[in-house]
Parts: sequence; structure tokens; C-alpha cells
Amino acid sequence: MILRASLVLTLAFVGGCAATQDDASPRGATHSTAASGVAPAQLLIAADSNLTDSDANGYPDTFQVVAYLFPSPETSAQPIWVDGSFEFTLAGRDGEPIERWIFDTDASVAARLKTPVGRAQSFFLRFGGGLDKMQPTVADLRGRFVGVQGRSLDAAGATSVRLGARH
Repeated sequence: MILRASLVLTLAFVGGCAATQDDASPRGATHSTAASGVAPAQLLIAADSNLTDSDANGYPDTFQVVAYLFPSPETSAQPIWVDGSFEFTLAGRDGEPIERWIFDTDASVAARLKTPVGRAQSFFLRFGGGLDKMQPTVADLRGRFVGVQGRSLDAAGATSVRLGARH
């Protein structure tokens, strides 16, 4: 499991998160479970370490998260697409929530792409209401996937994200 997580994170970001767009690309596709009848058994998330300052106020406020759903290792080693929603929660080291983002099934289907690792979803998380104005700190990002049948799956562990002004 640790090897798979390391491989996914390394390939996703060393490969520049390059997505290929071909005839099999899901962008704009209707809902469908790519691996019919296969349930996800593991959720891995990777956060881009280069936050952007979309409102030009001197504080980074937007970052990309790539989420991979894997079936059980006995079924396949390749990530799969499954209809459902994604929830991301960013919390300080004290466990206090900073921000939460929820992407419904429609948004999750629209976020599908192919990376060098395989099928994934790519989301851009942005702070609202001035939450980006903070001293430099490190926060923990956690992810959850909830399938259309209601079964939830939490990401294994947290991903660290560096926040705050970078002058």
C-alpha cells in the first residue's frame, strides 16, 4: 500500500500532472462507472505544493488535488473511475478545520482525466472569504469519496499543504 501511494504521488507530479485528452477521455462524459461493478477499496490524494494567488492579494489561495480510486489489489492495480462525490477537509496541525470543499457527482465526473498513473479526478481547491490571509503554516488535507450508493471511503492519512504568505 505504501509502495502504491509513493508510486502514484511520484508519477503524478514528476510527470507534471500531464493529462492526455483522447477519444476515450471522459471530459463532458455522462455518468458511468468505468469499472462496472467494481467498488473502490482505496483513495489516494496528492496535493500540488505550488499554491497560486488567484486574487493577487499576496496570499496563495488555490491549489490542485488529484484523487485516485483503486479497487482491491486482487481485482486490479489500475485506478478506476466510480460515480460519487468527493469531500476535502483542510485542518490545522491542532485538528481545527480551516476549510472544506465538496464536489458532487456531476463535478466529480467533469473532473475526470487520465494521468501517467491512470484514471483520476483533478480538483482545484480555493479558499473563500479571506481565509487565505494567514501566517505561514502547514495544514493537513484529508479526502473522502462517497459513492452514489452511499458507501464512503476515506483517504489513507493526510497530505500536508503549506499555506500563508510567501514573501
